[in-house]
Parts: sequence; structure tokens; C-alpha cells
Amino acid sequence: MISRTTGDSNRDKVREMLHKSLSKVANEVVAVEMKKRVVSCDSWTVAASVESAMFEKLGSFEGTQKAKYRSILFNMGNSSNPDLRRKVLLGEISGERLVTMEKEEMASHKIQLQVQNIKEKARVREENRVKSMIMFQSDTIADGSRILSEHRVRVSVLRAKQGKDKLISG
Repeated sequence: MISRTTGDSNRDKVREMLHKSLSKVANEVVAVEMKKRVVSCDSWTVAASVESAMFEKLGSFEGTQKAKYRSILFNMGNSSNPDLRRKVLLGEISGERLVTMEKEEMASHKIQLQVQNIKEKARVREENRVKSMIMFQSDTIADGSRILSEHRVRVSVLRAKQGKDKLISG
């Protein structure tokens, strides 16, 4: 059995924070079968196991990995992220796996969908921007004029008449 304390105040604080987060799961689960599984788990043992994996992989809380510790603790304690807590408590996500997860992976399902939606919109915007640039570069008016884009603010038309280019601003 893993001890609740390590003798290191920083590590013990991390264990307490993880335990506090994992203790919420029993009140968050509605389904009877799931509640039975959750109640049978010892949140102190899981918290100690996760903290040990964090310490083993990341080192001291005060080191260069402090941001990773904070990210994990934030996501575990976030009230809108009960799925992560439940999966960690039930062992579906191990402490070793939790330490290697990116912040996007730890985020709640709702946040993951929002991020995916934002990325999709950005991708479409970029595709449209590239398409419009290609159109500007290749679009030629019937009289031989060419449309150029200037810093996306002004559109100028160059007319080629009698071998001389004349700039007309629009």
C-alpha cells in the first residue's frame, strides 16, 4: 500500500489536491453501476499513485516541470471535467499516462469540441485566404488589366496601355 505522505511538503500537497479532486467523483456519477465501481476505489491510493508517477516522470514540483504539474492539477480539479477524474480514479487513465497527456487531451469533452471547432474554422479561413490570393494573382480583366492586392487594404488595378503601366487606385 502506498503511504499518504512522502515527507516532502510539496509532494504531500500535490497528493492532497489530487485526493480532493478524486473524492468528487462519487458525487458526480449518476449511474448506479458506475457509482458502485467508483465507491469501491480508494481515492487516497489513486492520488498517491498518480503523484508518484508525476514525481518519477517530472521530478520536483519546484523544478522546470512546475507548469506541467499545474496543468494536471488544474484539469483534475476543474469542475467541468468530471470525465477525467472518473477515468483516473477507475484506472482507465493511469498516472503514467496522465503525465504524458497534452493539455488538449486532458480537457473536458466540451472544451475539446470547442477547440476542434475553432481549428476547423481557422483551417477554412486559411484555405479561403489562400484561394483569394491565388485568384488575385491570376485574375486578369478583359482589357489586359491585372488586379493586385496591397496589404489587404487597397486593391489597385494596373492597366497596360500603349506599353505604359498606369496605376489606378480603388
